[in-house]
Amino acid sequence: MLNTKASELGQRVRTLRERNGWSQKELASRIPGVRQQSIHQLEQGGIRWPRYLSELAEALGVREEWLRTGQGRMVPSKPEADRDDDPGLVRDVVLGVDQALKRHGIELNAQDRADLIGRMFELSAASENGGAPERLAEAADVIVRYERLRLRDKK
Repeated sequence: MLNTKASELGQRVRTLRERNGWSQKELASRIPGVRQQSIHQLEQGGIRWPRYLSELAEALGVREEWLRTGQGRMVPSKPEADRDDDPGLVRDVVLGVDQALKRHGIELNAQDRADLIGRMFELSAASENGGAPERLAEAADVIVRYERLRLRDKK
């Protein structure tokens, strides 16, 4: 009988491997000392905690904790210097937040708007897909709805 946790880990590995367009052999070649059969066993749920988990996470471009548990942030955060040098990301975040606020008919004071933009910037900087305004507006919608519920519950 296959272990559920091992099966979930194997599914995450398979999904990421296929997303990268790699065969099991190609993924194995990116990890020293690992063969295609090991990747196959892992994806089938036959290996619960591979000894090469950190190398596997690095090869797949994800955080080890996320690969192991499926929880937390998936992609490592970019170094601060990299985030500061991305004016396109800043523009996308501001546009996404503005679109969400407009859709909800909300006017925020400068501090609250800055806080929301900061939260969205952190989310988008950690996202593997970058920050197109439409995706960021959808994410901002979720935050705006959550904030409305939180404020309503406080009353």
